[in-house]
Amino acid sequence: MSRLYFYDTIVFRDFFVVGLWFPCEKFVGGMLMLFNVEILQLTLNTFMRLGIFFMTLKMMGHIMSVSCFAEFYELKI
Repeated sequence: MSRLYFYDTIVFRDFFVVGLWFPCEKFVGGMLMLFNVEILQLTLNTFMRLGIFFMTLKMMGHIMSVSCFAEFYELKI
């Protein structure tokens, strides 16, 4: 028997102003797991950079890749 798990998170309204929308791309979940962070720990600037990265890859005809993103960006605490 499979179980359904429901997770709660806090999302600020301003995240939606800069482009976050649900359901998120699978890329966002992969990026959160790679850097071991929660969506609440990200800044508005992070969502803007993610949007620019998505748009650039799509315009170049590439597939969104978490490993590619990790090569260009690093987590700063």
